[in-house]
Amino acid sequence: MIDVDRPLPETVPRGPRLYGLARMSVLVLDDAGRVRHWNAAAEDLFGIRAEHALGMELRLLITFSPDGEDPFVSALRPAEPAAGAPMVHCAAGAVRPCGGRPVRDVAWWIYPLTAEAGGGALAFATDAERLRASGPGLSLSGETLLAPPDHPIADDLGVRLFHVDPVVVPAPPEAGKSLGDQILDVLRTMGAETGERLMEHVRRAGYPAMSLSLTAELPFAPYWGTAARHRPLVPQARLEPAERVSAADAAEDELIEARAAQERLAFLNETGARVGTSLNLEQTARELAEALVPRFADFAGIHLLDEYSSGEDIRPRPGDGYLVRRLAVAHDDRPGRWDTVVPVGEVFRLPEGSPWASAMTSGRAVHIPRVTSAMAEAIGLTMPGRDLKTLLAGQSLLIVPLVARGVALGNLVLQRKPERLCFDGMDVDAAEALAQRAALSMDNARLFRQESRASDTLQRGMLPDGPPDLPGLEVRYRYLPASRAVKVGGDWFDTIPLPGGRVALVMGDVMGHGLQSASVMGQLRTAVRTLAPLDLPPEEVLRQLDELAQRLGDDRIATCVYCVYDPVTHACDIGNAGHIPPVLIHPDGRSELLEIPSGAPIGVGGVPFGTLRVPAPPGSRLVLCTDGLVELRDQDIDVGLNALRVELAGRDRPLDEVSDAVIHALCTADRLDDVALLVARFSGLPGEDVVSWRLSAEPAEVRRARALTRAALRGWDLEELAETVELLVSELLTNAVRYAAGPVGLRLIRTDVLLCEVDDTGHHLPNLCRPRDDEESGRGVFLVSSLARRWGTHRTGTGKVVWFDLAL
Repeated sequence: MIDVDRPLPETVPRGPRLYGLARMSVLVLDDAGRVRHWNAAAEDLFGIRAEHALGMELRLLITFSPDGEDPFVSALRPAEPAAGAPMVHCAAGAVRPCGGRPVRDVAWWIYPLTAEAGGGALAFATDAERLRASGPGLSLSGETLLAPPDHPIADDLGVRLFHVDPVVVPAPPEAGKSLGDQILDVLRTMGAETGERLMEHVRRAGYPAMSLSLTAELPFAPYWGTAARHRPLVPQARLEPAERVSAADAAEDELIEARAAQERLAFLNETGARVGTSLNLEQTARELAEALVPRFADFAGIHLLDEYSSGEDIRPRPGDGYLVRRLAVAHDDRPGRWDTVVPVGEVFRLPEGSPWASAMTSGRAVHIPRVTSAMAEAIGLTMPGRDLKTLLAGQSLLIVPLVARGVALGNLVLQRKPERLCFDGMDVDAAEALAQRAALSMDNARLFRQESRASDTLQRGMLPDGPPDLPGLEVRYRYLPASRAVKVGGDWFDTIPLPGGRVALVMGDVMGHGLQSASVMGQLRTAVRTLAPLDLPPEEVLRQLDELAQRLGDDRIATCVYCVYDPVTHACDIGNAGHIPPVLIHPDGRSELLEIPSGAPIGVGGVPFGTLRVPAPPGSRLVLCTDGLVELRDQDIDVGLNALRVELAGRDRPLDEVSDAVIHALCTADRLDDVALLVARFSGLPGEDVVSWRLSAEPAEVRRARALTRAALRGWDLEELAETVELLVSELLTNAVRYAAGPVGLRLIRTDVLLCEVDDTGHHLPNLCRPRDDEESGRGVFLVSSLARRWGTHRTGTGKVVWFDLAL
């Protein structure tokens, strides 16, 4: 650890305007050593968040190496500095942050603060170890020549840094303003007044600096006495015809112009290759701005119509000006110079009469070779609230409209500083060529965003939003479209609640990919949701789907597996239409592929379908998927099915974990098909939550049913519902006794609702109607509809079931 009190030198060196750049941590301590300020760079350097550091003593946050003295001890002594410039404590050495983080080699500049300044100390710190390995960044009069490197100095450069020691120096006059502004920008984060007060202390005491010791091995080349003339992209001077005093001068000037044209062409090709590398609107705008600065311009900004930047397809009409959003800004000024005047993401209006609005209205570039003070002031008046005059005066301004497919999307705004040549006609042509290419890329990105949003909307409308919460069943699913551009395909899955607490699990796969398959999928999914509440057996649902697909067209081919789970009987009825078989995992962890009678795919026609009943005891799981998950390139599908079965076997795990594990194990990066996966765990309903009775079709049985219902509700502690339930049971049983023959069934099921079912042998389904005042019948169903939460009816193989439920 070195620790030296550095007074300000008496002489002010009038050196070059070159100074270094490094990431500077800023700390402010009170006179007790507690942290009052801790900026973001300090968080990165020491790995301690500001909210944890503020109010803590610095010695509790970091410790200095055992062989070095804590430089803050002397800096925080209450003694006032001697007459003249205040002293600065410069130190360098190993520092260990708290929390077991790695030791860092840190350089310090510590400024003791007087009582008038609030006491305590202001400190700057930087990573000396990184500076020694990578070297500093460089700036020339406030313009960045080299940003602080992220990587160590390459061995083949022949440059070695040996010593990096902190010192203080007065700022050279040529660099004092820009250097002080950059330090002041950092200090102003503590407030304008506090920042100015601390900055004055730094000016008097001296600026942070580094004493660097290095060696460099510099290769040399022969010098032949004349320098080859180089033609920059922007010529520094042009000879008018009258000034060409000789044929040699004219030939040389033509050669220079030819070289300039070649450089412009190379620049256009290079920039065109860098712009539009993605279908992201904001990224394309950033690529264009960054490609133009600093080689072509000192400032580049892109703003687009707010409708277009939001992905909309609206053709605006100029009235009170264009509403635009700034998407990208690039410049070669010091950081933060333009942030408050032209912030990225700002939505603002281009007033009529401004150069920016004129460019969009006319569709032609607006070129102002040099913006005078009067012009800058006039332009600034069109956009009050921001200081445009100081940023525009003396600059060369070029505004090029971004036009794609005949529509002006926005503007590309370019500026050059006064020390550079103005934009000329060739520059305008080059900028227009780049703007045209970039505008087309941006419009393609906008169209892609529109299609992507349409796909997302279509997917949200066609697929379930989230796993449903159903009694006796837990479900999870995953969906991966084959195309990243179009996020929907022909695969679909669904979980549909059915009467009696049962649930339909559906998995389907339409032939093909993309939006066309998705539209067919949407039609079939809607049909399944319409057929399911009719409580048809699985083979009948598949037959109805087959007929529908044939009516829709010859190319409507799909596979489908339809499963109905009954949590009361703990069984599944499964039908299959050409789909890959489901996997059943038993409670003991064994897994098997279910051999279900597989009919032809939906849409083929003329092939019967069958249904298989499978026991599904509590703890068992059922997995449905599409062939995109198990079809492996150059392998039989049976290999993939066996791999799926093996992956699912074993101990029970959370369904999300199971789903992710299956996708990770079987879904390859080169897959060509959509993937859908549905995993269900069966828990069933406890026997004590279900009661049922068979009653004869006699009027006296209605009273008995009321008594049985009352007793069941009492056993469930639901006596508050007894009056309503008894009334509704009476109405349904009365209708069954009056209009049906044969026995009548009554069943009560307790889940998160109370479900009541009455079945009979009649085939006539009751209809809801409002009875007239003089009618003596027809009020039963109306009463059920008025008092129950929901009610419904469906046919069975022997008759029908009428049901209702009440919230618990």
